[in-house]
Amino acid sequence: MKLFLISISSFLLCCNVGFSQGDSTGNDPYLDSVIQYMDPLDYAFMMHEPTRWMFKIQLPSPVNYELVGFEQKITKDISLGLAGGFKGSRWFLAGQSRWYYKMKKEMENKRREENMSGAYLALSGEYPIGLPWALVSARWGIQNRFLKRTYLDIGFSLNKWVGFPGHIFGIKSHTNIGLALTKDKYALSQDKLCPVLKCYEAEKRIFKINSSNLLDINIGNVSQYFQFNPEIGFEQKIKETPFSINTNLRGVFIGYSHNDHFDNFFGYQLDIESRWYYNLKKRILKGKTGNGMSADYFALGITNYGGSGDDHIFLGSYNRVAPTISWGIQRTIAEHLYYNFSINVAVEKNFLDQFDDSFQPHYRNAISAGIGYRF
Repeated sequence: MKLFLISISSFLLCCNVGFSQGDSTGNDPYLDSVIQYMDPLDYAFMMHEPTRWMFKIQLPSPVNYELVGFEQKITKDISLGLAGGFKGSRWFLAGQSRWYYKMKKEMENKRREENMSGAYLALSGEYPIGLPWALVSARWGIQNRFLKRTYLDIGFSLNKWVGFPGHIFGIKSHTNIGLALTKDKYALSQDKLCPVLKCYEAEKRIFKINSSNLLDINIGNVSQYFQFNPEIGFEQKIKETPFSINTNLRGVFIGYSHNDHFDNFFGYQLDIESRWYYNLKKRILKGKTGNGMSADYFALGITNYGGSGDDHIFLGSYNRVAPTISWGIQRTIAEHLYYNFSINVAVEKNFLDQFDDSFQPHYRNAISAGIGYRF
């Protein structure tokens, strides 16, 4: 199931989005008036496209559920959603009601059509099959479709495990990237999208701040848990070629207390890789990007990650080095946004493993998905 989701998601994300020159609406005077005053970024986020339903396939990552869901509008600004998926070996079912609280006013001002892009407030429930408790959440977020087939969803939730002994509440950040499948009426205008795609602009370097899965807090009667995962990156293009050097540094800070005992963990992951954007030229010729770093890529690199924690919970210290080979998708959006999805395979060795005296390399693979800010 996991390999199926990864394969179909990767395939669809790589599919071409149809562009047309000039007018994208045909003979629809009302929609033409909406698009005329619409910001190009809102246009790329499909604010002009009427959307009553959407089938979503979330790209998996080590900290996210693998999720398949369906969202249906029941009024102009309210939708209902059902989803199912799994994490590890545990399947779950979920339901959610969303209120897109800015939609009516923006429609009245002719700034958008009725759809499922924009800021929302939501109530949701999640049931892990086979367990005697359920997760109830109140959530704020922003969901946007991007160029028809991609959706981006970020936000924060206030959570309560109902039936779980001792749990009071939790706070968690969410970052989801995936496939958006629905029926559209209109083709996209390349002329309108060029300010977003930077069709004619070259980008030499990017400094990136990844907002994905930044925070996770859980408070209970006798135990508390805190996790913070900041990540920054820098990518330098090699002259005018489709090659670049990309560096990412991610920190992990965890605190855990139970009764009067406190444990902590501090970790890091440093990735250095050389990327080949193998379809960059094709995307430039189709007007989908300038000569930058917005394309699909293969990469060779090395990862060093380690950390130090209390032996009671986090099993002491470790330090691992791993050569990696990766395939991924990176897209830069407008002036300051980007998203990235990658699959990598590594052979790692732990140089500080207190519980393994063999010092034999270990094979692993990893999936990462991120949305963030660039400048």
